[in-house]
Amino acid sequence: MKTVCFIRHAKSSWDQAGLADIDRPLNLRGKVTAPLMAKILAERGFKPDLIISSTAKRARQTAKYFRKQYGIKKEEMQVEPLIYGGDEQAIFDILRKLPDTVDTVFLFGHNPTMNYLAALFSEDHIHVPTCGILVVQLNIHSWKDVQPDHTALKHFIYPKQFMPDEGDD
Repeated sequence: MKTVCFIRHAKSSWDQAGLADIDRPLNLRGKVTAPLMAKILAERGFKPDLIISSTAKRARQTAKYFRKQYGIKKEEMQVEPLIYGGDEQAIFDILRKLPDTVDTVFLFGHNPTMNYLAALFSEDHIHVPTCGILVVQLNIHSWKDVQPDHTALKHFIYPKQFMPDEGDD
């Protein structure tokens, strides 16, 4: 059994005009929801063997809160350029190259790719909001065998479930 937690980055800031998209940081709301969601995922018993993040600042900052929750050092996190701007096929390519000693991976990325992944691993129509998490459990022994499986999504959690006043994305 292999587990992937697909995590969309937390809410980012649009305050700095002219800032490149890849350089946009988290806003205050993102800095509140990211540690909350990291704590909730930990409380549910999920622990990463590996954290992989997009190169985008907002994704790396979101991943930082999860790293801190689990006591994982920055240098132990993998930063993957293919996630930023990549599609679901790029994500599958990344996963298929993982060593089989890794059982659980947390992957931090962006929409629309997270929505596409939700469609590949669930029969439901799911919009993944900022800091939304898809917990996908695959009945495989090797990452090389990762394929879409509409029955693999086991949990879909997002900030609004725990903070009712949380805005929509």
